[in-house]
Amino acid sequence: MMITSFRHDKIKRDRRRKIFTTLLALSVIMFLARGPLSTRLGGVLAFLGRPFWAIEDIVLAGVDAVLVQVKTKSSLEEENTHLRELLDSVALSAHTRNAIEDENAALKAKLGRNPEYSLTVARVLSSPPVSPYDTLLIDAGTDHGVALGMDVFSDGDWKIGQVTHVWGRSSLVTLYSAPDIELSVAVGSSSIPAVAHGIGGGNFRIILPKGVDVRENDLVSIPALAPEYLAKVKAIEKPAGSSLEALFLQLPFNVSQLKWVYVAYPVSDKKAN
Repeated sequence: MMITSFRHDKIKRDRRRKIFTTLLALSVIMFLARGPLSTRLGGVLAFLGRPFWAIEDIVLAGVDAVLVQVKTKSSLEEENTHLRELLDSVALSAHTRNAIEDENAALKAKLGRNPEYSLTVARVLSSPPVSPYDTLLIDAGTDHGVALGMDVFSDGDWKIGQVTHVWGRSSLVTLYSAPDIELSVAVGSSSIPAVAHGIGGGNFRIILPKGVDVRENDLVSIPALAPEYLAKVKAIEKPAGSSLEALFLQLPFNVSQLKWVYVAYPVSDKKAN
């Protein structure tokens, strides 16, 4: 019994010694943290912890990179999906338009109304502001069958001007938007007859009585057997006290960025390039 009691006393003393040692160590650490050695101690702890912080930075950077890649890939997939849908829509619109044009041409042929001209592509060599105001220099001339007075189109059946000077392998096209040029046109879906006046820079002006059925973005066309568009209604000005209103028209594209145009050759006069 005495041996057992002695062992229990020894265990209790060991436990008290460990607790005392632990408390003493904590007291020393707290004292050092508040004393002059705090800076050195902090440096030692920082040195010891630096490898772990570096590993943490590397891991976090890797996670961020993965998240960015996932986000970028997701954004690209969404953009690609949108572009595919847009291309499909454009392809369907082009298919529908081609079908309508073919049907229109077939009906005109049955009625004896064959097209009066065909189109040949020409490269734009210079445009405003490099070329003179409201003119284009193109790479087709008399050697290609181009003659004075031939009409010139851009993509989308936009009739933009006429050949006013011609040389062997080039021609000068004056745009219909040049100042002082006047054209008979039809405005909007109601085909309101009017006269468009060129005011420069791909812009036009039309004067009409107030109250006509015209809205912004209405198409303005040149009366013809085939569709020929001049511009779109950009703005409508209705001065107070006046019975008239002014329509300001604009081409739906930047003339200075045109790369290709189409010269309209009379069918009977077209020459092989």
